Amino acid sequence: MPQRLKAVLFDLDNTLIHFDESRFFEEYMRLLAPWFADLWPADAFRRRLVRSVQALLDNDGSRTNMRRFMEHFTDGLDDRADELGGRFLRFYESDFQGLRGLVQVPEGNRRLMSDLRDGALGIVIASNPVWPLQVQNIRLGWAGLDGFAFDWITHNENTHFCKPRIAYYREICGTLGWEPGECLMVGNDPVNDMVVAEIGMRTFLIRPPEEASRLSLSEELRNGRGSGPAEPDFTGTLADLPRAVRCLLERP
Repeated sequence: MPQRLKAVLFDLDNTLIHFDESRFFEEYMRLLAPWFADLWPADAFRRRLVRSVQALLDNDGSRTNMRRFMEHFTDGLDDRADELGGRFLRFYESDFQGLRGLVQVPEGNRRLMSDLRDGALGIVIASNPVWPLQVQNIRLGWAGLDGFAFDWITHNENTHFCKPRIAYYREICGTLGWEPGECLMVGNDPVNDMVVAEIGMRTFLIRPPEEASRLSLSEELRNGRGSGPAEPDFTGTLADLPRAVRCLLERP
């Protein structure tokens, strides 16, 4: 039996904020590496950081993503874990803001969230939880969503898995008491975000305006042939999302 929509989950990167991910990463590394230059040359620091983030993909759920990251990042320097963690926090409070100029923001983010809230829908920021809450809040501020009362924001301090693992999405639903079939996932990544179709969550694949001039429903959804289609239930821009939500509320 189809379930009525109760919540919308949003990716953040290239969904609610837009940027060139390769360029952003390179500039991030350029700004961050000097904070650890007394310990590692820039290339060695980069390898250690990337390796530590990659370790999150294999997190078994026994520890938070933050703890697993720091275990790998501070390998060989366990007695300095608190100090090294503090360097990251100070960087995020200062130099990280220099990346704001690389980000563009779609119009209407806050109005969209307010309209969903007025419709009594839960709202989750389901951004891949490799950042601490401090950074997620900074980036939500860039998106014009600072201070908005989300039901949940995933970050590396409250989450034990990463995308595209289904366990990440099950953890969100279990925390908030929703069934996957009661949720719609909105994101730009055909793998990381759309994988939720496997557990019956509805999906909205974000396309850039030049690629998506209208809302498109998948053939499976139009014909009512069950949940979890291989292709997204909807594709379009954020401006098309309210119509998709109405569709699901009117006809689960």
